[in-house]
Amino acid sequence: MTDIQNTAVTPVASDERPESREPLGLVFWVCVGWLTLTVVAALVGPFLPLQDPNAVDPSFNIAMSWSHPLGIDQSGRDIFSRLILGSRTSIVISIGAMAIGFGIGGTLGMFAAYKRGLFDLVTSALTFTLLAFPSIIGIIAVLTVWTPVALGKITIVIGVTSIPLVYRVIRAATLATASKEYVTAAKVMGARDSRIMLR
Repeated sequence: MTDIQNTAVTPVASDERPESREPLGLVFWVCVGWLTLTVVAALVGPFLPLQDPNAVDPSFNIAMSWSHPLGIDQSGRDIFSRLILGSRTSIVISIGAMAIGFGIGGTLGMFAAYKRGLFDLVTSALTFTLLAFPSIIGIIAVLTVWTPVALGKITIVIGVTSIPLVYRVIRAATLATASKEYVTAAKVMGARDSRIMLR
């Protein structure tokens, strides 16, 4: 009979280290810097000694100067002041539309994915139908009828047209999360559905 000798296995030290995240590239920081500069300029714009964005310079000198840092356009209006004014308008519209889209579309998408059933079936069919139409055509059509056009109306229309897309994204994310073990454990422990969705 052959004797089987048990030999102790000595663990070998491994030089492998957990993978670290790749550092953010230059393009990312350039984009962050540009967005930060745009937001700061929009916020402090009213306190800066800017030219009237609608005032016309009769000299029509398009060259850059101290009074016109970026020059003037073909109509004689200061480009820098109009750029600051335009950035303020863009930020207001984007934040307002995003709040509407995520507030309504995100809530409906999360509730539909968590509850499923008839509500999920109806809302999914409705969003698929709305996504079949180009949103830009709907925005133009609504603003053509809903006159006079104002900043608040533009924000509402863009926010409403973004609801179907936000709904689909949030619904897909909720479906992937609802099957996790910690969600099942929370249900077993008696946590309310509203608490689970908010968490």
